[in-house]
Order: sequence, then C-alpha cells, then structure tokens
Amino acid sequence: MKSNLVVSINYEKCTVALRNQVLVAFAYDRIGETTSLIYAAGLGLLEDKIPRCRSDSNLEDQPDGPSFTTMQLTAALSKSINAGAGIGKAPGEKAKKGKAPDVHMDDPESDEDTIVNGNGISAVDDDDPFADEPPKPAKRPKVTFQDRPEPDHTDRGENRMQQVKNHLQLLESDDCRFLRKCGNSGQGEWTVDFERIMEHMQQSELDTMLLENFGTFGHRLARMLRKFGKLDEKQLPNLALMKQKDVRTKLAEMQMAGVVDIQEVPRDAGRQNPNRIIFLWFFDNDRVATMILENAYKMMSRCLQRLDFERRTVADVINLTLRTDMLDQDPETYLDASQLNSYQIWQTKEESLLGQILRLDQLIGIFRDF
Repeated sequence: MKSNLVVSINYEKCTVALRNQVLVAFAYDRIGETTSLIYAAGLGLLEDKIPRCRSDSNLEDQPDGPSFTTMQLTAALSKSINAGAGIGKAPGEKAKKGKAPDVHMDDPESDEDTIVNGNGISAVDDDDPFADEPPKPAKRPKVTFQDRPEPDHTDRGENRMQQVKNHLQLLESDDCRFLRKCGNSGQGEWTVDFERIMEHMQQSELDTMLLENFGTFGHRLARMLRKFGKLDEKQLPNLALMKQKDVRTKLAEMQMAGVVDIQEVPRDAGRQNPNRIIFLWFFDNDRVATMILENAYKMMSRCLQRLDFERRTVADVINLTLRTDMLDQDPETYLDASQLNSYQIWQTKEESLLGQILRLDQLIGIFRDF
C-alpha cells in the first residue's frame, strides 16, 4: 500500500453488519442456535450486495432485492455447523401390526427347558414326569431392534442441502418472516424483507418496555389499542377482561407517561352534557417510538456523564496504570491495597456503564438506523 493512501471507515457498511448481528440474535431468541447460525451465513451472502441499510435507487432494478440460493448457502456454510440439529425429527417406522419382535433364543442366561410359544410367551413343559423340582420362573426373552441404516456417503451433500432447506423454511414460516422465497428459476432463491423484520423488532422492544413499566394490564391495553385503533372507554373493560376502575387507573398512568392518549368526540355542538361525549383511547406508535429514542439519548448522555465522573474520581490510579513502563505489568504488583481496591471498583463500574451504553446504542439502531 502507498504511504500517502487515505483510508476511511465505511460507516454505512458497518451499519449493515451491525443490523445482521441484531437479526441473528433475534432469530436465536425466537427459533434456536442452529437456525440462527444458518441465518447468519445467509445474511453474510447478502451483505456484499447491500451497500447501506436504507433503500437505494440502484436496487430498484431488482424488485425482490438481493437474494441467494439454497445451493450457495450450503456451499458457504461452515462444516462445523451441524445442519441436522435444531429440527424436530419424525419417529422411525413402527413395526407392522401383528409382527412379533426379533427375539434371540441364543441367550446364554436362558434355561434349556424354556419354550417360546406362538405368542412369544415363555413356558415350561409341565407334563415332564421326571421333574423333581418345581419349574423355575421363565426369564423374559431378549428383544432387540434393528438400528436405522446410515446414509450413503454419496447422499451426504444432498442430505445436508435438504437440512439447510428445512431451516430456511423454518425461518420463512415464523411470524417475523425472516426470509421470503422469491424467483422462478427453480433454484430455491431466498431474500430478506428488512423493513418488515425491523417493524417486528420495534414491536418486540415496545412490548418489552410496556411490560416492564406498566405490568401485564398496561401491556394488554396497549396491544389492544394498537391492534384495533381507537376504542371507547366503555368497551375496554369487556375486551380486556378487567374492572372498569383498574382500566381507568392504568390508562391514566399510561397517559401521564405519554404512551396513550384520549380524544373527545361530542355528540352535540354544545358540549353541555358530559354523558353525550364519547372518550376514545388510542395508541400512537410513531409518537411512542420517538419518545423511546429521546429517552435513549437522555439515558446514554447520563451514562457518559457518570462514566466521566467515575473516571475523574480515580484519575491518579488510572494514569498510573496507563504509564508506558507499567502497561505490561499486572496492577497487583505495583498498587497498594487501597489503590487496587479503587481500581477494581472502577473497572466494575466501567464495565456496567459501557454495557448499558452498548444496549442503548443497539436500541437506537433498531428505531433509527436499521
């Protein structure tokens, strides 16, 4: 490389890679590990064809967007991934009705005078006149079942492709529709509708926020308003299976937080009779998403301020550990007990704050960048 070559970071491409990581984690939570690994390999094939997360005019020629085939994904999939795991298997072939199991008569532990009748039940000849001792109880016959034969080596490639296809169909049949089948070339082409998936992820984050802040009843009311639109206050107790008093209390709490709002619809122009006014509650999805973004920015700013404050309280110890002659040494060797304790407390707080900032950054990406 030339010494005067200017290199810059492609932030839009980094955003695409971060979105793929979020989608893989979402698929892992909803379906499973193996399916998420196969989904990550498919997103990796699409990553080279997607310059940025937002729609691009250069991709208008492809109505279905970039895609990949099942054969391409199988070839690019790592051999360390067991594609046969994570998919439920149908039970093996049951024995035909009326067919006796395979009974081995050469059991060395069986008695010599043991007889097996037509029903597979052991018995002893009671008509033996020379039998001095009472017959011993017959031992249970040994039953073995044949194992399922292993597939041929020539069919392993086809079996692996079929296993990968099963995972892709599982991703397609999920409610979030992680994949969509496209193309008529017969090669099993798949594409991803990122906008639809991100809407599902936003709804999932909204549900988590509502459940944590307003409990089960608040989450139930918000989902009903989001699904049915504006609803009369008198209809909510019957639909939500709640008492009218609890409904009004929870709606007032959510209104104070800015999650839901109310609209008055008078039946007459005078507005004199309150009984002639209809109160409609509704849930504004866009406004709540904007509110979540604003709160995320505020929380991230406070975390950064707290991080800076905690760093300044132990600045002397941190500067000591950052010295060039101390970088390769363990802090326990040159710090006293009080300094080491302060440094360890600082590391714990820094890890917690940076983890919270990373989570908030991911939340901002879901609602704004991805």
